[in-house]
Amino acid sequence: MSFLDNPKNAGTVLWIIGILNIILGLVSIIMGVIDDDTDLVYGVINGIGGIIVGFIYFGFGKSIRSGEISEKWDILTRFVLVSAMAVAIGGIFGYDEDLGQYAVNIVVSLIIALIIFWIYKRMTDGKADTLDKILWVLLVLFFIISAIFDIFAMIAFPIGTIMGIAGLIVDLFMLLALLDNDVKAKMGM
Repeated sequence: MSFLDNPKNAGTVLWIIGILNIILGLVSIIMGVIDDDTDLVYGVINGIGGIIVGFIYFGFGKSIRSGEISEKWDILTRFVLVSAMAVAIGGIFGYDEDLGQYAVNIVVSLIIALIIFWIYKRMTDGKADTLDKILWVLLVLFFIISAIFDIFAMIAFPIGTIMGIAGLIVDLFMLLALLDNDVKAKMGM
């Protein structure tokens, strides 16, 4: 079994992503409190969101590492669900000093989260029809584009490099999961 094909490795990377999000959330809160250049409300609200998202990814990664979630199909569908939660939380806790922009960010994030949640529900409804085939293609394209963005993130500051590598590993795992015969069959491919 290759590194990218092993669910426990994907779980470890998701676990690391969770830990890094928790650390970044704590740093955001601390900077909001002690740094005069960082707005207190911005630092605290964004930090809380980062911590919540971090615990979600950490818990998901832990479930995979422990073997509680081990099938590629289950990992893929649960990842879609976790992504919906992360987008919603990111929007709600993505505070912007411009309250109008903040409201727009919340609404847009919640709409995107609902679309992702609908994809999750559609994937797990037990049907395999033309729409599932379209979703399969869209997911493949999404993970390819996400992998490209993760490569760009690697040239960022040190945490960006780590997050970029971790994101790339997750994207490649999800791509390989989508190419798995059992997953393809469940999506009508």
